[in-house]
Amino acid sequence: MSEAAPAAEAPREERPLRDVRSGAASFVRTSAEVEDFLSTLDEPSAADRAWAASPCNPQAYIGELHDVLVLPGSRILLDRQGHARSDELEFAFRHLSLRPKRWDMELAQGPVLRFPPVPRSGTTWPAGIHLTGEHETNYFHWVCEVLPRLHLYQRMLPGETETPVLVSSGLHRNLYELLRLVCTPGRPIHLLACEQAHPVSRLVYPSDVGRILDVYDRAPGLDTTFLHVGLLRDLAGRIRRAFPPPCAGARRRLFLRRGSNYRRLLNEPELEQFLAARGFAAIDPGELPVREQVRLFAEAELIVGPSGAAMTNMLWCRPGTRIVVLHSDHPFKKYPYWDALARAAGVAVSYLSGPRAHNVQGFFEAHDDYTVPTDTLQQMIQ
Repeated sequence: MSEAAPAAEAPREERPLRDVRSGAASFVRTSAEVEDFLSTLDEPSAADRAWAASPCNPQAYIGELHDVLVLPGSRILLDRQGHARSDELEFAFRHLSLRPKRWDMELAQGPVLRFPPVPRSGTTWPAGIHLTGEHETNYFHWVCEVLPRLHLYQRMLPGETETPVLVSSGLHRNLYELLRLVCTPGRPIHLLACEQAHPVSRLVYPSDVGRILDVYDRAPGLDTTFLHVGLLRDLAGRIRRAFPPPCAGARRRLFLRRGSNYRRLLNEPELEQFLAARGFAAIDPGELPVREQVRLFAEAELIVGPSGAAMTNMLWCRPGTRIVVLHSDHPFKKYPYWDALARAAGVAVSYLSGPRAHNVQGFFEAHDDYTVPTDTLQQMIQ
């Protein structure tokens, strides 16, 4: 019996990787102009000034590129010179040798990006604003990384209202609802079919305003995380103003359920029962429309919940609201992004860790399951 022939390796496209900035045909707004604008939003705190000096600060700009291919679910652009262009990926590889956030892609020295060939759409868009990116299906990344790019563009070019937004199809309805709230009234929104490369004749590219690198061999810090607090505060204010003001006398206590199959809070039912006896209502924000999420968090005085996308809603809270974030005692579980959102909202955030379950080992063990003792939680909510 002869041995089976080895399976042929699937064909992969290979392109030299460059940053987007060096490929921009022109700058609509330079980094210096963007920085001047951002400095007018508020007076930064000492923590924000430290963040501004972070090597992970993307030094935002607004560029214009011609004849490029857009990949839904990615900020990687393919240009007519045969290059793959990505500010974040080029930075992450050059400084930390990180792999792409998309697992169907790989990086080699050069750097060279390899990925499966992507079929080209038959439709060429004459113009559009790029608004797609890795992890865009996640509520936190959508609010904190994707939408600020459009908000920055519209704040700096308030008279431009006609260029359509190019966004991935198939996203959750709440993400599209938030997009419509941020979009200038009347601006078209075009959905790009996934698993295709979409040609765009003139692409407006608002660069990253924040940057959260995928690191699993250390706790996140200034070298891997940056969010612009002033711009997030400004964005949150725009979204809050789209809804009626909260009831002035409301003093809700909320416990956030986490509907996920990783980083699970194993004694969640026990904690829910414990907190219900102390006046907490248990909710799963992911099951609620945006309007209801904004209302509930704006009326809260105390919120307890596991670290996860639902915590993004602290942006809708009144100043002074208390937030308790639950997480495992894994040494890499630090959350500079919750600190940034807390500063943007003016809320008081604290952290409570519990023993990890060791259900997850290896590369992703920072996402291990855990429990939180009720007696320790009792001390926190007092």
